Amino acid sequence: MLNSDLKFPYPLLRTEAVDYKTSVFTDDLDVLRESNGFRIVPRFSVNNMQVQTLIKERVFSYGIQIQCSSTYYRTIEYIEDNADLFIPGGLVHDQVDICPCIIAIKDLDNFKVDDFVPAFHHVPVKVYTSDVVGIGTVRRFRAYYKADEVKKASSVITVMVKNDIDRITVDLAQPNIYVYLPKTQFDQYMELGTSTTDQVTMLMGLVYVPAITQAISEMSVDGDSDFVDYPWYKSLMASLDKLAGGDSDELASLIEEPFETAQRLLGDNVSTTLQILKNRDW
Repeated sequence: MLNSDLKFPYPLLRTEAVDYKTSVFTDDLDVLRESNGFRIVPRFSVNNMQVQTLIKERVFSYGIQIQCSSTYYRTIEYIEDNADLFIPGGLVHDQVDICPCIIAIKDLDNFKVDDFVPAFHHVPVKVYTSDVVGIGTVRRFRAYYKADEVKKASSVITVMVKNDIDRITVDLAQPNIYVYLPKTQFDQYMELGTSTTDQVTMLMGLVYVPAITQAISEMSVDGDSDFVDYPWYKSLMASLDKLAGGDSDELASLIEEPFETAQRLLGDNVSTTLQILKNRDW
């Protein structure tokens, strides 16, 4: 990916003023999930009139670098007038990195802006076509095929018996989230789980919520997790991304509150369980 911390032989616009005295690259954008892909909605701008003119005259152009290691897809797409950019779902999968940028689309023999820091004032600056003259912040989102997505978070849970334990345990190092119960508890779970809808609901609140809570606590927005390649992780992340509406900040908030988020994914199961108990004729 593009890296604004590298040394460039010409002034580079960044999200903070470094090679320019006051000029910055504002790189706001949203990534929206659609039925057949992902739509990037940019809100790019620079606060320098001379650079604005170069962009307007199509000497420079806003752009977005897209890189997906799972599909080996890598490209830089030009952005004109902050038009939306659509990425077909078949081109990307799992982790996708995007970086806003400003690209030279024509050679510029004498690139000179009044707001350069003094070090560039007396140095001839030549910019060539395809040179990157501005770099924003790298964002990451997760793209999933429909097969990865689940309608209910409960589908990633597998309840099993384990004879050498005394209490419920959770194993995340499996394709599904394995919830182990001692033999007696497992027999009781199976007996109750085949009875009424109310009993199933209460069992989910008792068994599924803590398991999903533990799983979410091991997840991360940037994919820095030991379980990122597990099917349950991908399914839960797809569900969380839907719940967040594609907003990375909202996704981070959901992951930071695993117990509350687990309840939301399970349809506020705990609340329903309490209502069932309240209405029960003891």
